[in-house]
Amino acid sequence: MGLFNIFSGGNNNINKGTSVVSEGVEIEGNIICKDYLYVAGKVTGDIESTQKSKIEVGKSGRVFGQIKGETVIIRGVVEGDVIAFSQLELGGSAQVKGRLTYSLLKLEPGAVFEGELEHQQKKLANTRDK
Repeated sequence: MGLFNIFSGGNNNINKGTSVVSEGVEIEGNIICKDYLYVAGKVTGDIESTQKSKIEVGKSGRVFGQIKGETVIIRGVVEGDVIAFSQLELGGSAQVKGRLTYSLLKLEPGAVFEGELEHQQKKLANTRDK
């Protein structure tokens, strides 16, 4: 299986700004990304985007820390708070434990969530600047 086959739904739009934490890779520490980040491995630490970007946790992905980004898609395991400035999507295989803050929320059947939901469209802009 090559790098271009790991994206869900056959998404092969790999561009210069794409970063990948591949399956089998474990990272301990915080990640700051500018464009698109796909996590198929394990991250123990916070993930934050610095611009309008997309952070996706694939089915095999595991994140133990806070995720903060414009668009966040979760299909794997996340234990920590998630702040999505624009859209938050929990896929059918998602298992999430923590506080979810979002402007637009999409939940697919089968997603498992334990925690709090907070819809805060106006406050998100202020949170992002901090």
